Amino acid sequence: MPLANNLDPGYLGHGLTHWARFLRRTRDKAAAASEEPAFSGPGLEVGVEERGDSVRLELSGELDIDTKLKLKAVLARVEAGHPKTIMVDLRRLEFMDSVGLGVLLGALRRSRTGGWRLVLVKGPEPIDQLLLITGVRNLVDVVDDPDEAGDGSG
Repeated sequence: MPLANNLDPGYLGHGLTHWARFLRRTRDKAAAASEEPAFSGPGLEVGVEERGDSVRLELSGELDIDTKLKLKAVLARVEAGHPKTIMVDLRRLEFMDSVGLGVLLGALRRSRTGGWRLVLVKGPEPIDQLLLITGVRNLVDVVDDPDEAGDGSG
């Protein structure tokens, strides 16, 4: 126990938050598996709005290892329609980890080879900080409001 007393409280609190989230998800999945095969946890909702030759995806909930496949499937379906712009609205996203960030980076890579534009609508402060710290904000267009995209989609 003396080791725990020497840890930085901020670090310990941050680690405990993620540990608690992991434990909650594990517990929820175990409970759901014993009752029914439905998806459990906070989840991710993806709203799709077509605007001419652009598509806006509104994300709400959590984008992480548990929900990445849902966004990947929606992106694949939308990309198959060959829009000029795909706007991913992060304003209602509550949490995103490195796996979720990887899904967005994959979309960015495909946009560059596929001839379409990816635009992100700035999310809550923790999401924006993740984009800033990882340098993603320098790689992709990020706007405060969907109407700022400048492509006629607003």
